[in-house]
Amino acid sequence: MLKDKKISFLLGSGFSVPAGYPTAKELNEKLTRIRADEICIHTSRHAWFLNGQTDPNAGWMGVEERAFVHEFLCFYTSQVLMPDENFHYETFYDYYISIYRAGRYPKNLLAFFEEFKSRYHVSKENHDLLMDFNDTFSQLIAHLLSKDLQRIHNCKPYDPKYNNFYMLLEELAGTFFLHIHTLNHDLYLEYLSHSDCFQDRFDDGFEESGSPLYAKKYEKYAIYMVRLSRFIDKYSAKICLYKLHGSIDHYWCQYDNRSDLVKVPWGINPDEIHIEVDKDGKLVYIHHSSHVVPDFLSGTTHKVSKYDSGAYYPVVLKHFKKNLQDSKILIVIGYSFNDSKINQYLEQHFLCDRQKIMFVVDVIQPQTHFIENTNVLFVANGVSGMDINYILDKI
Repeated sequence: MLKDKKISFLLGSGFSVPAGYPTAKELNEKLTRIRADEICIHTSRHAWFLNGQTDPNAGWMGVEERAFVHEFLCFYTSQVLMPDENFHYETFYDYYISIYRAGRYPKNLLAFFEEFKSRYHVSKENHDLLMDFNDTFSQLIAHLLSKDLQRIHNCKPYDPKYNNFYMLLEELAGTFFLHIHTLNHDLYLEYLSHSDCFQDRFDDGFEESGSPLYAKKYEKYAIYMVRLSRFIDKYSAKICLYKLHGSIDHYWCQYDNRSDLVKVPWGINPDEIHIEVDKDGKLVYIHHSSHVVPDFLSGTTHKVSKYDSGAYYPVVLKHFKKNLQDSKILIVIGYSFNDSKINQYLEQHFLCDRQKIMFVVDVIQPQTHFIENTNVLFVANGVSGMDINYILDKI
């Protein structure tokens, strides 16, 4: 039976750390002290860290927006956090999103808004200040999770940091259907998929064929129209990827009274999305705006509230639950067990069956009560140094 041929994976942020992606601690340290002069908020609404580059805006443009990012973070760390409490960007996200949704502003926050607007002669409403900040802050997070990866086919010998992972997948893919669920927003797993191991046996739910959506790609001497893949819930290959919390390359595009989630490749501006239409027998491209902020989940409580809403997250999470039920083996890599809803899925759809085995792969043993279960086995040394023979012998 098919369910006897499934093995599931669950990847957390620790999976990408050997590739140079920031840990949660490093993200928090960077985001808690953003200076106004180290970021750009462009007139196109795009935002990024300058990293020593010259701000492309005129010197008088975006000053208030950049100042608000810096001063709002200073306000939060000095007047909201307790003296012994550390900054965490997801808890911070919950703080300001809950205020925005409720429309009820604490007195100290109102005072901060009024003083800021008076000093910078800003006439925006408070909720507009928060939403502009959210767009900027989300894009800055995405920038920290972006890497200019070399576009090559990964063949043997593999990168030593991920060789064991590749070898494990190669061995298992000969017999099983592999369902890889990740909580990460970065694109490193997609990079690894361009390899001998994955070959053409990879689905991520998106399909390019038949898509009417295109984007302009600017090269030095030419402009190309590139067809974009859109989410159609396609998971039929031997190795499938489910991005449970979204991704830094996911963008929503609205057109013709519908909305599609598209993948915007590296080097393409999400503002340049077009739809191909037949006009009097001739194909033309009509520009359609999309949100400049990629669609990924943040906030310890806000992201859980999104699990049951929209056209994407409920779909991939339904697959996650079904794959857990149908798999006898679950391999967890680099997950800290801090998502209460994901933990609930693990308990209700996998660990309740004592005949199943969950491997927990990490550098150090995570602090979770799941480790006490007899059908949970800890594998040390993380994704780079895990003993895959131990895992294969148990399977």
